[in-house]
Amino acid sequence: MGTTSNYSWPYPESTDPVADGAVDIQALADAADTTGRAIQLATVQVFADATARNTALSGIEIEGMFAFLQDTDALTYWDGSAWQEFSAGADDVIAQYVAIGGGGSGGSNYGGGGGAGGYISSVGTENSGGGRSTMPRATFVRGQSYTITIGAGGASNADGSPTDFASFRALGGGRGGVSPSDGRDGASGGGAPGEGSSSRFGGSAIGGGFQGYYGGNNYPQGGVAPAGGGGGAGGAGDNASSGQAGDGGVGVDSSITGSSVGRGGGGAGGRYSAAAGTATDGGGLANNPGTANTGGGGGGTIGTSGTSYSGGSGVVIIRFLTSDGSPTIGAGLTSSSSTDGDYTVIQFTAGSDTISWSV
Repeated sequence: MGTTSNYSWPYPESTDPVADGAVDIQALADAADTTGRAIQLATVQVFADATARNTALSGIEIEGMFAFLQDTDALTYWDGSAWQEFSAGADDVIAQYVAIGGGGSGGSNYGGGGGAGGYISSVGTENSGGGRSTMPRATFVRGQSYTITIGAGGASNADGSPTDFASFRALGGGRGGVSPSDGRDGASGGGAPGEGSSSRFGGSAIGGGFQGYYGGNNYPQGGVAPAGGGGGAGGAGDNASSGQAGDGGVGVDSSITGSSVGRGGGGAGGRYSAAAGTATDGGGLANNPGTANTGGGGGGTIGTSGTSYSGGSGVVIIRFLTSDGSPTIGAGLTSSSSTDGDYTVIQFTAGSDTISWSV
């Protein structure tokens, strides 16, 4: 039997008699249990979140112990009195985030549903409609300023505006199609207009679906003219069918604020005399705007009123350890702050300005 060089644990060697294997393994387990929780000190333990970590390790923490949190992808360590987040730059602030661009408006005159604003996030997608890559977490260097600009929802047959967050950009959604034009391309494409007997098509998702999905097509059947649904951040807008306008694409659920919320839904397709589509996750129903601060697409119009319903404005949400301190937020930004366990959550809902942490 040999022994390790660090904790002098015994271990079986290939030259040991086979019959001694069980005894050797028991000796290893006994040694590991009596050397100051050496196994826990020598490994990175994995927990679902900070609550699970604290429950499992309460009262047995040892300075230098590491634990990885799956919900925030954070590596933490016990400094002798509290858990701290580890980073290559010890003074940097590491934040999780969700950033969403403004949704496109719905199309007027039984137009297509608006496409959702682009959805980028470091916390991944949490519903079956998702599937885009998770972005890296944001790193804020103390003493430096970072710009945040919240994208407006598209109004009056217009695309949504992008949301900028430090070096990241969530694109605006494409507007719903207005006869005789197809749905517009965007982070998520706008739905096709309900145009009589002519086939029209939903807009494409810029970037191949990285921030959203394409809009649905119309159903060409004369005067009924059902339109396609707008694409959502988590799924494509539905194509229209006989007598039925397309539903808006689904959004994405995130628990970054501490509770699960769906955002980035596409707008419902409009219609002339067919049944209107449905929408969810901030997307607007027919004759309704998208919900503010979700990036939801606006709903298409019922009938020929000429009215276009706006897309929902975008949002930026960041989540960081409260122990990192409070940032300075420029007066041009509208924001609100809350706490969730060891974390502070800030939601930016309008405007443009900078954020920074002091040295």
